[in-house]
Amino acid sequence: STFTSSANKPVFTIDQSGSTATFTMTEVLFGNNNTVVGKTSTVAGQIQLDKTDAAKSQVGEIKVDLSTLQTDNPLRNRSIQNFILQTSDASNQYATFDTQSLSGLPTTAVAVGQSVTFTMTGNLTLHGTTHSVTWDATATLTSDSVLTGKATVTINYEDYNISIPNVPSVTNVSKTVKLEIDFSAKTA
Repeated sequence: STFTSSANKPVFTIDQSGSTATFTMTEVLFGNNNTVVGKTSTVAGQIQLDKTDAAKSQVGEIKVDLSTLQTDNPLRNRSIQNFILQTSDASNQYATFDTQSLSGLPTTAVAVGQSVTFTMTGNLTLHGTTHSVTWDATATLTSDSVLTGKATVTINYEDYNISIPNVPSVTNVSKTVKLEIDFSAKTA
């Protein structure tokens, strides 16, 4: 689904150099509370802003390359890739979000410097499984050619047939994981 850009409906393409996708979850590691954060900048997607009626804006498919996720620990990275997300299987390499609807955007023009808060509902596909989720998002038109923002959602990873291997040093792994996309998108 590629958008056609026009003067009143510019298309912004996510710029990997200014974007990150992050997951955050908690565990007890060797008896101590620990927060696990994994990040990648391999985020792709397009947003079409309707400059006269922001509510008519559209978000295209957002795609994250999970095989590039990195945490603070090389052993954990290998476990995530090989056992948890199994990203060597091509069908598990990407997480995709296919937006079905946007809610809460103003039905007016958006000015440069203005921030808007809204939700994005659609299908999140992860580890070969798809569920409808709703992200909380904010976006700011930082200039005529740059749109920045972030979106967050908390999911139960077991819904996606993802299981965390039992490791003696790790207990009390959270059942939920917070996903966040921080993006900078630019017009061509």
